[in-house]
Amino acid sequence: MNDLDRIQTLFAYHWHTTGRLLDCAGRLAEAEYRDNPGYGHGSIHDLFFHLLRTNQGWRVGLESGRQQASLAAEMFPDLRALGTGFAREEKAWDGLLADLTPEAIAATIELTTWRGTVVPFPRWRIFHHLILHGMQHHAELAQRLTAFGQSPGDIDFIFFQYPVPAPAPTPWPAGQKDSPCAAALKPCSISNRPPPTKRSRPPPGSLCARCPATPGRPKPTRPPLNRRLRRSLRPPGGSSIPWKPAPRPAIEPSRRQKPGRGRPAGTAEPVQ
Repeated sequence: MNDLDRIQTLFAYHWHTTGRLLDCAGRLAEAEYRDNPGYGHGSIHDLFFHLLRTNQGWRVGLESGRQQASLAAEMFPDLRALGTGFAREEKAWDGLLADLTPEAIAATIELTTWRGTVVPFPRWRIFHHLILHGMQHHAELAQRLTAFGQSPGDIDFIFFQYPVPAPAPTPWPAGQKDSPCAAALKPCSISNRPPPTKRSRPPPGSLCARCPATPGRPKPTRPPLNRRLRRSLRPPGGSSIPWKPAPRPAIEPSRRQKPGRGRPAGTAEPVQ
């Protein structure tokens, strides 16, 4: 396989993946299709238009040697118009690549920007840029479509060149009414493993879940707070006579206390 065959294979993968994503987008509601996440190039429609405009701009630049005006967004108001534009662009790119030779792919060309600046580019670098640029936005489109329940599945290049057949369903025992779940048909991964089960606690009154139920020991309870306070206030010896704490000693009036104010001298604080 020479360089031309490789480039043609990569572009075939590019258009194939774009078509799969367009099919998934056709199953979205209009609100989901136009939903703007607030980052990147905008909605799913905006991402498709950006991809189409980039492919068309570089193709026209390779054919004419000059940077031309970009496509207008008003020319592609909906998904149907974008699909027509991609089909037309795929046909134009197939014609462009068919006229090249392996030597022309390795050659360097000069492109003139709209400002008049001449920039040298090897053709193979432009081709690889378009393929890798498409892979980036294909991944973004796949993520957005998956969030809305329309996953395109595996879009790897290896699956495009060597399609992997779907696994055969697992035979189910005879007489079983239920069918195997979808997770049983998938390879083991972290996402489809069953959640860990919690250990069952032993029932009350038994030592463990395996032992027969036996009456357990009653849990000791502390007496109420007021009862504990009464016990702490009882005098030593266990007397049943109510006991009161001793009265506080008399407080002598300070020298700065004026007569007639405060407690009279020699009087003790009344017992509460």
